[in-house]
Amino acid sequence: MNIEVNNPGPYLDPAPCNFDPQILPELIFQQQLAQENKEKSSSHSGRAKRLGHGLRAL
Repeated sequence: MNIEVNNPGPYLDPAPCNFDPQILPELIFQQQLAQENKEKSSSHSGRAKRLGHGLRAL
């Protein structure tokens, strides 16, 4: 059996990760903002539902 290790498949990237470390803090900040907005919107929707029921009762 002859296996060629020097010839990776076309789906493999032979270059090391070219990720720009400068954008990492921005990505983290955006994720934190999204998480906070998600928490706020879920709490607001719960409050809006309760207010909605109260308005219907009137």
